[in-house]
Amino acid sequence: MTVIYAKTQKGLTEMESRSGEIGPRVRRLLIFVDGKRSVDQLKAMVGEASLEESLELLQSGGFIEVVESAAGSGALAAVVPTVTATVAGDGQELDDRHLDMARKLMVNSLRDFTGPMKYRALMQKVADGATAADLGALVDEWYEAVNDNPAASFAVDDIRSNIVAALEGRG
Repeated sequence: MTVIYAKTQKGLTEMESRSGEIGPRVRRLLIFVDGKRSVDQLKAMVGEASLEESLELLQSGGFIEVVESAAGSGALAAVVPTVTATVAGDGQELDDRHLDMARKLMVNSLRDFTGPMKYRALMQKVADGATAADLGALVDEWYEAVNDNPAASFAVDDIRSNIVAALEGRG
């Protein structure tokens, strides 16, 4: 049986704000929950012996929900759309919450994976981005910069998915 979890709105908010409701180990697990990975894949990534307890805590707290529970590995195309580098908001207003979420994800991941100075100019461009189109135009440059650090390879695609979702008003 394959069980796959995805973040709920509360889980996405926790990623953005760190409310303190969950501890660091459980939060790390929440980061890897993406609506695509099975419980076995999460266990391989996190390596936590108490994975089931942590998943139960996240689920009972409303941070994650089951999106697939079936034998085999079905596609989640209907639940988790494929991420593209395009931004759906051309000329469309995006609320400040989504724009701020995308900005924070981009700047924080740059700072975390490359240090505070190496891509300072890019961080400033992201901070100055006033629209979804402005930030969307920087996603590829951001992706290359973060991938400059080999340690980022485990998370960069997930972060990019979250950025694009925020820019499309889904995050």
